[in-house]
Amino acid sequence: MASGTENSETSVIIVDEDTTFLKVWKKVFRTMKNFNYYLTNDPQMALTLAKEHQVDLLISEVVMMSGNGFSLSEEIHNINPKADIILTTTYNCDFKRFNLNDPHFHILYKPYRSIGDVMHFITDILEHKDPREAQDEDSWSENDEFPAVMEWKL
Repeated sequence: MASGTENSETSVIIVDEDTTFLKVWKKVFRTMKNFNYYLTNDPQMALTLAKEHQVDLLISEVVMMSGNGFSLSEEIHNINPKADIILTTTYNCDFKRFNLNDPHFHILYKPYRSIGDVMHFITDILEHKDPREAQDEDSWSENDEFPAVMEWKL
């Protein structure tokens, strides 16, 4: 687990088993400089961190060998219902496979085309702005089964 602190009150937990993407996220948050961020490849560690720190944003891979982002996001929401959730994946998600109760999260597809767009997206989410307003129309869509879920290709 790696962490960076900038004496900010905003805390972000990033979970991804792929170390390449953890390095990308580290670069993103070091560039943004306004966040306490925690990087881990272990969903259980993310849960422990969420119990120890106020979580404003969880960024988690959907499918991991040691769990899945949907379950982790539900557990984080039980700890902090105000936490925003971004789930990342390389594959198209069949949400019907998962037991989703009133899902409110964003899906961000890998690979990321524009780190700048990703940073704007994260900032808008944390500032409770509609991220669709700052992005091209072809970069997002509503999910057919769960219209509250926004799918992003940035």
